[in-house]
Amino acid sequence: MSTKTRILETSLAMFNQLGSGNITSLDIAAELEISPGNLYYHFKGKEEIIARLSKECELAIGKLLGRLDMELISEREYWVFLKSLLTVCLHYRFLFMDFQSFEAGGVGQKGSQRLLNQLRRFTDGSLTALMDKGLLEIKGNAKSELSENLFLLGLSWLCFEANQAQVQDEQELVEKGAHRLISLVEPHLSRRLQLADND
Repeated sequence: MSTKTRILETSLAMFNQLGSGNITSLDIAAELEISPGNLYYHFKGKEEIIARLSKECELAIGKLLGRLDMELISEREYWVFLKSLLTVCLHYRFLFMDFQSFEAGGVGQKGSQRLLNQLRRFTDGSLTALMDKGLLEIKGNAKSELSENLFLLGLSWLCFEANQAQVQDEQELVEKGAHRLISLVEPHLSRRLQLADND
């Protein structure tokens, strides 16, 4: 494994565990047992590392969304997709738990804004697809409000789980996050969605 890759992987683990605001470039170098100069040879500082990780997250989410066809996807396939999306968010969870890290994201606010816009479009597109299929009964501004609530919950669920005392399995976290999102939509559905673990 290259030093650059080790720096990125170690930084991600440290940011996820302690928050990017609590970690310095010197902390990362010490954890890797390399000199600060070696780290600065690959990255100008912590901000550039955050920018790189933010870009990785953006590309991973973009790749997932690029394969999504809301018109053709079945309810069970959507459930699998939703959990895949949350798994990516969990992998890069420091970005969603520490919004200051977004502001520090290398390419500036443009990079973080692209990531947020990806998630907003997915949220709104999900509701539109449910409405087109006659599964979602909602009118007027209620759709916009529901979309915003889903978006905010999607960004904040990891913050809530991180503050829980018990250590949880990552798959369990994703399942709980997906169920929380679906629970916001359920009161507006014409019938219960046919999800894989509803059988």
